[in-house]
Amino acid sequence: ASRVSQVLNHFINNAFQHGKVDEVTVKVSQIFARGNIVRLQFRVIDQGIGMSPDQLDTIKQKISSHQSELLTANQTSGVQICHLLISLMQGQLNIQSESEKGTEVTFSLNFEASHIGKKILLEKPRDLKKLRVLIVDDNRIARTILCNTVNSMNLD
Repeated sequence: ASRVSQVLNHFINNAFQHGKVDEVTVKVSQIFARGNIVRLQFRVIDQGIGMSPDQLDTIKQKISSHQSELLTANQTSGVQICHLLISLMQGQLNIQSESEKGTEVTFSLNFEASHIGKKILLEKPRDLKKLRVLIVDDNRIARTILCNTVNSMNLD
């Protein structure tokens, strides 16, 4: 879990630092589940300044050139370290970017399925139809997520 956290933190920090944005979206989705293995896909998306094709090619070359070498702190970038961590976890990394449109970093990893299994939080949810909700947040994405959640629960 700490390796995944390190990789996510790096890509999120990069998005804020280099993307010149105030919002970064992180999405996690299940790709498949077989037996006791679950494959998850992580996506870090920003709508910032993006990268030129040359910048993106340079990053991809750095990643592929050190794939089989032991990396030292003097010769690596954060993206190379993240690529190494993802590779050590048998995962795959993909970076897509377009100048002035933003960057999307995607990586997928296998995890052991939870021994608890899927869990339904409430068998019989309370009737909340008459409950009124006021959503206040200065972040547009947070408001959108909260509104969608409230709507899915049939609240006013």
